[in-house]
Amino acid sequence: MLSAAVKVTDAGNTAGRRLTASGGPGRSGARTNTNKVAPAVTRGANAGATDTVTLIVSTGPPLFEIPNVVGQTRDGAIAALEDAGFQVDYAVFFAAIPDSLTEVVSMDPGAGEFVVRGTRIYIQLTVTG
Repeated sequence: MLSAAVKVTDAGNTAGRRLTASGGPGRSGARTNTNKVAPAVTRGANAGATDTVTLIVSTGPPLFEIPNVVGQTRDGAIAALEDAGFQVDYAVFFAAIPDSLTEVVSMDPGAGEFVVRGTRIYIQLTVTG
């Protein structure tokens, strides 16, 4: 970590924009890792109290909305979630039940939440009929 705390001087903090940060003794603000600042600071080097570094802000991986599968059958829910790029878990007991007798009653994380693709979604099932 840098020896001095840094203060981001561009209050916009918009992802993908370059932000200027400056540090100094007694300054409050976020600390940063030298691996994420360039070109003023090289990996493993320390920034001086008056050095200026450039930070590139990222929002992280893209997020995708989880489709609502409550009320669908087991196989229909699995297909919808897998088509949307998610993995699906459910109680193994329901694998022995004919699909037409199953219904999704809840899911975790819930419908409408935004998560990264590949997230494992748990569907709670019940037997109908």
